[in-house]
Amino acid sequence: EAPTVVLAPFFAEGGRLTVGDMHYVAGPPGSGGDGSAKLTLAGETEFARDRAFGYSASSLPDWVAEKHAGGPFPPPEVRSIDLATVRGGGPRAVAELVSAAPPACVVVANAVAPHDMLVVALGCLHAELSRGPRRPLLYRSAGALVAARAAIPPRPLLGAAELAPPCGAAVRAGLVVVGSYVGKSSAQLAVLLRDCLWLVAVELRVAEFAGGKTESAAAEEQRCEASVQDALARNQSVVLHTSRTVLQEDGAGGLLVGARVSEALCRIVTAVLASKPAFLVAKGGITSNDIAVRALGVRRAEVLGAIVPGVPVWRCGPETRAPGLAYVVFPGNVGGEGDLAKVVRTMAPEGAPG
Repeated sequence: EAPTVVLAPFFAEGGRLTVGDMHYVAGPPGSGGDGSAKLTLAGETEFARDRAFGYSASSLPDWVAEKHAGGPFPPPEVRSIDLATVRGGGPRAVAELVSAAPPACVVVANAVAPHDMLVVALGCLHAELSRGPRRPLLYRSAGALVAARAAIPPRPLLGAAELAPPCGAAVRAGLVVVGSYVGKSSAQLAVLLRDCLWLVAVELRVAEFAGGKTESAAAEEQRCEASVQDALARNQSVVLHTSRTVLQEDGAGGLLVGARVSEALCRIVTAVLASKPAFLVAKGGITSNDIAVRALGVRRAEVLGAIVPGVPVWRCGPETRAPGLAYVVFPGNVGGEGDLAKVVRTMAPEGAPG
């Protein structure tokens, strides 16, 4: 039968909170009028205006219905694990609610603190045991539920000493790839280019890919690949970034242009891995996933920890094209303006050696 879906988008490091089934995005500390973090309804953020993945609802039950609109199946039933249940009833109350949810039902988990998600995770574990394999649960969540479900305790942020390049690295220079075009990513890129002047900046012009697989698109990809290869050969770290002009059509059209750009980035990264860079940073959710799967060939990776809050570092496995490489997975909508530069300075503390 169809699994019951647990929807748990809480992610403290990314400022994602859910209260009363309403999903909020918290700004930086002090952004609120009283000195606290300003909360913005998710449906009012720039992420909601994405032409390919956009939405209007901040209420998670409404969001579920919105995402099913026009599809072949009617919207599923939605139930909620409210904060009163989490904090008053504990794991047992959560387990009872989840266990009683019918097939294909979506269960929204409310949480505003890591402990809330620990209670949800433990309750869901009990529910899994009581439901059995014929009544499975499917999780759609941010990283907070994964850490809670795996009982991974908090640990200090990673430092340069823990991120030494693999012994086979041919250079001390590394590669930073910025594919995300959201405002937060663009601001982080601007700070990176301003503060890390030793980086070689290579811009992939997105407009060249709007017309499909044209000669101009191929030439642009080759130009960027040659520039990155040349910099790494001179032992200089590189930031390969897409142009900041957004050329996005609605729906599938926007996805198609984005896919062409992502494919080009992946081919460039695959080609330059032969130079054995000391580290790799990918900025953007789709960018980091595509590079991991298509360019690196990751099937399994060791998560070393976080380099800044909400940004994990993977150690690539032996099956990849870069065994032992430290790979920073930096979501597009996470971090402060200076965090990308901070990550790069940690990965390359000596800057670009001459």
